[in-house]
Amino acid sequence: MSATAPPRPWADAVLGEVAAAVARSRFAAGVLVDPALAGVEVRLEAGDHLAPGARYRVVGKAGAAAGAAAEATAEVVVDAWDPGGRTEVTVSQGPAVAEVRLDGLRVATVVGGFQGPGPFPRLRRAGWHARIDLDRWWAGLPAAEVTAEHAWATATLQLTAFAAGDGGRWLVRGQARARGRSWGRLVVAVALLVGRRALAEAFGRAMDDAARGCDEALERWAGADPGEVARALLAAAGGGIRHGDRPDGAQ
Repeated sequence: MSATAPPRPWADAVLGEVAAAVARSRFAAGVLVDPALAGVEVRLEAGDHLAPGARYRVVGKAGAAAGAAAEATAEVVVDAWDPGGRTEVTVSQGPAVAEVRLDGLRVATVVGGFQGPGPFPRLRRAGWHARIDLDRWWAGLPAAEVTAEHAWATATLQLTAFAAGDGGRWLVRGQARARGRSWGRLVVAVALLVGRRALAEAFGRAMDDAARGCDEALERWAGADPGEVARALLAAAGGGIRHGDRPDGAQ
């Protein structure tokens, strides 16, 4: 796939502003005060903001109003916070738990797991591991990898970006691999034998859709102040931004 490559100094500035914006967050009576996050409530339930042991509860107001409060509620615990060094947080939402680690805001690692309710717990358990190294990404080396594991199968996706032409575009190569385990070996083998072409076409469409999304986002935010973009990214992460729109008043 081909996608627009943002200027690296601008992209690095946005990344730094995200950490700064989080640090500047203001709480009143334990609740985050931020008009951009009107769709969610972020409550500091224990500890000091961003100090090790700080615990937050995030609730999607729309989900709660619709009677889906359990699905719309997440807990975030800060294990370490040092944007220049190591930052670690644990995010729990229902049966899913993810541990996120950032090293100098350049390398991100996410280790997660899901345990569904009901009988046969081993078959209702899944795990994943994701890692992205931004310096390797800019250098055109394999930089992003996601692995999902189940008792019956394992799947891995690896992404590499290459500069195209004058550097204004990236050519992104994705490599996907899957293998079965135990009883899943036969299932995966049959699926690949029968549906390899369809799977490859679906994977290609997904990559193209992701590229279009990146192009549209960068076109919308071209030339914007890094701090403004950082605030919008945080709002999007919290569900407060709609369809990638820029905040009211932004040009």
